[in-house]
Amino acid sequence: MTSQATVIITPTDTSRFSSERRTRFMELLRRALDAALEENDLVDTVEVHDDLLVIHAADAGKVSDAARYIPGVKTISVGHVASDETNNVIRVDGVVYKIVRSFSGLGGLPTGLEGRVIIMISSGLDSPVAAFKAIRRGCVPIFVHFDNSPYSDQTNRDIAIKQARELSKFVHGVEVKMYVVPHGDDLTEVLRHAPRKMTCVFCRRNMYRLAREVALRENADAIITGEIIGEQASQTTRNLLAETSSVCDIPVIRPCIGDDKVDIERISREIDTYKFASEATACCVLPPKYPSVHARLEEIPPVEEQMDIRWIQAEVNEAETIILKEAVMS
Repeated sequence: MTSQATVIITPTDTSRFSSERRTRFMELLRRALDAALEENDLVDTVEVHDDLLVIHAADAGKVSDAARYIPGVKTISVGHVASDETNNVIRVDGVVYKIVRSFSGLGGLPTGLEGRVIIMISSGLDSPVAAFKAIRRGCVPIFVHFDNSPYSDQTNRDIAIKQARELSKFVHGVEVKMYVVPHGDDLTEVLRHAPRKMTCVFCRRNMYRLAREVALRENADAIITGEIIGEQASQTTRNLLAETSSVCDIPVIRPCIGDDKVDIERISREIDTYKFASEATACCVLPPKYPSVHARLEEIPPVEEQMDIRWIQAEVNEAETIILKEAVMS
């Protein structure tokens, strides 16, 4: 791509936003661009001109590549100053730029326009795609992985960290944090007290409780999961109801709820998390051979009354905290 050119960023449509929200959108998008340039050792300055952002780039190729990973960007155009008579131009404050190359950005909303969210991430394909969808809509992610040791090996933990780190490339200007929460003690409680066919239902109820505890500590607004209706026994509508009822004061959002596997695979290839699929092993050895697919809510309280739930605070206190990406504030 041509160097010594001007890169013009067209944001996603904000015509339905209030003036205050539109101003905030542009502030955050500029901050994200500034941070992305700094992350890539680029010293170019981002200028805001009404609804466009302009970068007079020393290396237009590198600047454009950086902009491709920023939510809130609709189009990235590279151009040179030209006369009014040329075709394929963009006007910026009376200056005409002839566009030599243009391509689509991520769309969505810039990082921070929406709130902080807890993203439950595993070693599978679905949760990274759900994470990407939330990040693309302006959410600041706080990743949470549940380490099922001794009922699983280290591989799943390592892949989850790799996937979260890969997703961090779409987040700019803020710190990206990850909790690796030990999940073995409460799984032992589930095995001790729950009907075997409902192991996964009670396991996921505990995951939601742990995610909620992290959300309280991180002042997060929601929990994001990669669940898809009917994809697994634990993801039937009845089981989702039974699992989610363990937390009532924070929304659980499922961006992939209506997707098919072909959708998930396509997006995971686009965001470059599919490459980890071949490394994944079973998340744990506990799923029953004949799991319940229609959990009854009335069956849950008698079982949980027998469980010691003091582990919630202890497991989150013992969680490993990883900073996947430092905040870059230009």
